Amino acid sequence: MNTDRATIDLTALATLLPHRVTTTSDLLALGLTSEDLITRCRPRGLWRPLLPGVLLLSSAPPTRAQLVQAALRYAGAGAVLTGRDALQLHGMRVLTATGPVHVLADRQVESTSRVRVTRTRYPPVPELRGGFPVAPPARAAADAVRLLDRPDEIRAVLAEAVHRGGARVAELRLLLSRGPEPARQALAELARPPGSTGVVKPPGSTGSATPMTTPTRQRDRAGSDPTPTAVLGWRRDRTGSGPASTTALGWRRDRAVSDPAPTAALGWRRDRTVSDPALTTALDRQRDRAGGGLRLATARARPTRVGGLALAAVAGWRPD
Repeated sequence: MNTDRATIDLTALATLLPHRVTTTSDLLALGLTSEDLITRCRPRGLWRPLLPGVLLLSSAPPTRAQLVQAALRYAGAGAVLTGRDALQLHGMRVLTATGPVHVLADRQVESTSRVRVTRTRYPPVPELRGGFPVAPPARAAADAVRLLDRPDEIRAVLAEAVHRGGARVAELRLLLSRGPEPARQALAELARPPGSTGVVKPPGSTGSATPMTTPTRQRDRAGSDPTPTAVLGWRRDRTGSGPASTTALGWRRDRAVSDPAPTAALGWRRDRTVSDPALTTALDRQRDRAGGGLRLATARARPTRVGGLALAAVAGWRPD
């Protein structure tokens, strides 16, 4: 027997182990005997057994970090931390790290009162957080909400995972496709972008919201790209005729556009019955909007104005 192994300083060894946690197989490989382990793990002994085959080389009650380390060692190589403890290490605080430590493993391992082991064929690529291999936020949140009953807690965990942890809603939906119904409802709400109801409420508004509209630009029916006049409500005249100076450009006023041209701001509006912008004496029959009937306009020359209003008069616009 090699007596050099019997001279190991077990007190110093504990300080070299992560969180003072190790397995019985590792200690036996160092030269300790089974009797040594049994003696040190007796009640009020120097060491504490945490899980089958996993020991804490201290007599003090285990911390949460020591329980996490013990769970990972118990589940074996390649185990990944998930659930509440993983969310805590990602900086999320909705759920506290209590209850059994949840880990993922690619082999069958029996769960205990201190560790919950979920077997998965494809463990996620872990992220190192606090010295532990941790599942990404989306997987950690999905594993956590599967064990929750209260809908408000489920919504809070998922919202924090998306807004604070950077988890994607699409990934959470995939992970929770067979999850609890409150989780699917919460994800449907999170998938809606802000203002998705199609209304905008002014700051401090207490009344009903106003539907949000977007200006529409119509493409020239001939296939050309709309010019800025199209945005103002003018569109291409199929016949080629049009009001005054716009005739040369082939554009005329679109009646469907509610926003009037700048001339409307001066008190002018388009006479819909005028087909010839020249100063003629033709009779103009138009609908009287105020009375709902027809009135006959006396044949007369259209008055002209000086300056910027002259062009509006020739173009078929008249005072409102």
